[in-house]
Amino acid sequence: MFSLRYQLECRAKVAHWDVEWGVDDDSNLLKGIYEYGMGSWEAIKMDPELNLHDKILWTDPQKKPQGKQLQTRCEYLVKLLKKQRDKEELIAEVRKIGHSK
Repeated sequence: MFSLRYQLECRAKVAHWDVEWGVDDDSNLLKGIYEYGMGSWEAIKMDPELNLHDKILWTDPQKKPQGKQLQTRCEYLVKLLKKQRDKEELIAEVRKIGHSK
């Protein structure tokens, strides 16, 4: 695993699923897709370090999150991370320009 201490820093909208879901779960989901790849939900579920074994891929297909909801959530989180990175790069560029004057 790349970093067990990784924590999502940007604000994400609430996931309305059949289980309590917070920033730690989002962070662990991102670590899981980094380690196993997008769509490898069973591997992510089975990784004890991610602590998602009792939160994803319920045996009842009506309970969320299932693969489709996980896919949508990951795409949303990756988009948030990209926006955060772009903002940080813009701020760094503005500071660089400001210091060169």
